[in-house]
Amino acid sequence: MLKESAKVVAVDGDFAWLESVAKSGCASCDVNQTCGTGLLSQILGRRAFYTRIPNTLNAKVGEQVLVSIPEKGLLLGSFVLYLLPLLFLFATALVGDLLVIKEGWIILSSILGMMLGFGCARWLSSLLERQAITRIAMLSKSSLNISNS
Repeated sequence: MLKESAKVVAVDGDFAWLESVAKSGCASCDVNQTCGTGLLSQILGRRAFYTRIPNTLNAKVGEQVLVSIPEKGLLLGSFVLYLLPLLFLFATALVGDLLVIKEGWIILSSILGMMLGFGCARWLSSLLERQAITRIAMLSKSSLNISNS
């Protein structure tokens, strides 16, 4: 189980809307000024994510809470988003090669297969997201409250 801190930004009945900011390990790395990933994270900045989960702790707006995120969902999501398009790319290239078509058509079919893989990954990730959100749970309130800004 992964743990993440989040800020309550709204309360809607028995549910709370949480804001979590994506973190990068680059700030603590010694080579973050020369590393491509570190430079990219500095340029793009930090991105906030919002989710609605049951408010089991009766948290109020502005409070920090600790939430648990199942590792299985994170790993499955990573597989879907990264490997599925590659599998489609290689599968269509292999089919094209087995059909003994010209190299240009194999390349084109591979690109189309990868695009189909991205489409399938997007559809599948939206299904997985709905399931994963139901498994995210509030663990505790943080003693540090953040005022609304």
